[in-house]
Amino acid sequence: MRFFEEAFRAYQRYRRQARTERLIGAMPLEIRKDIGWPDRNERIKIRHNQEY
Repeated sequence: MRFFEEAFRAYQRYRRQARTERLIGAMPLEIRKDIGWPDRNERIKIRHNQEY
């Protein structure tokens, strides 16, 4: 049972993160720069570097 609870929590975290990225990604570029949100390509580079 614990496995399903942990899997469900991980899925919820994933959905919250995806929702946040969509909301912030929909903001104008100037606002995203002001809050320090990296562009999509920068996030991909960061993720790639963390994997290796």
